[in-house]
Amino acid sequence: MNKEPNITTVERTVEERRVEVNIDKKFEIDRDQLAFETNKEGQLQATYILTNNVQKEEKRIMYAIIEEDISPLIMEINGEKTKYHIFTVPKQGEVKVDFTLSGLPKGKHIVYIYSEKYIDNKTFDELEKVQSQKIFTQNYFLLDVQNNSNNNNNNLDKFDDSFKPVTKIEESYEGDMISLFLYEDQELSTEVSSIEEKKYYLLINNYLEFELKGHLYLFSDYNVEKLEQILVPANSKAVFPVNLENHKAKESIRFILLGEPTEKPDIPIPVRLMHNSMRIPIK
Repeated sequence: MNKEPNITTVERTVEERRVEVNIDKKFEIDRDQLAFETNKEGQLQATYILTNNVQKEEKRIMYAIIEEDISPLIMEINGEKTKYHIFTVPKQGEVKVDFTLSGLPKGKHIVYIYSEKYIDNKTFDELEKVQSQKIFTQNYFLLDVQNNSNNNNNNLDKFDDSFKPVTKIEESYEGDMISLFLYEDQELSTEVSSIEEKKYYLLINNYLEFELKGHLYLFSDYNVEKLEQILVPANSKAVFPVNLENHKAKESIRFILLGEPTEKPDIPIPVRLMHNSMRIPIK
């Protein structure tokens, strides 16, 4: 008598998250060039839309910065002014968050809107924790601020004009959603799983075919701190030392490298490329 074969079926679940920033037409200069302007009061109104097709309801956190500046951007949401906003997204469906930016310094700036999964430290599923540490999205646009009644121009905390070259150690590998990695030692033998107050080494995987002028940021919890301006060689793995002896984080950190090609491509929009680390907990 023939026996039925014992077949094990392995199913793979694909999660989808889609984000967009919808800016009203009255603020539009040229949507194809990602160019917008504030009203005469220096305000911009927009809607952040996040659509999920995932296995569980999840909490997200959103916040914003200006390129080359670490002054916190204040968003007004539901009548309250805040540096960041936490909201819940259903496992299948969308959430719209209306927000207003104001008090920005006068002039042209690139504004970044970030969103990531809010880390639940009570989660005991290690795989879910690691997946949550990776989830991170970015939207950006060029904003011409027409007026600023608060006049914060003298309070900008900007990078200086110099860029430090980073030494290439070997060829890069194919890109992934995580392209910054923190290590205990310069030999890159032990990847960091939690942060203490000491020096570390940041591995940058630039898998692109051009050199990057990069602004390296440290997000202590969800507040931004500047680190350095660096030049990252094309198609390279490079190592950069970072000193976290005086970091301000209470729960976790994340590194972000905002890169601009040294040779600008012939396209109308401002080209910016983001490399990010996982969110790493404090020990």
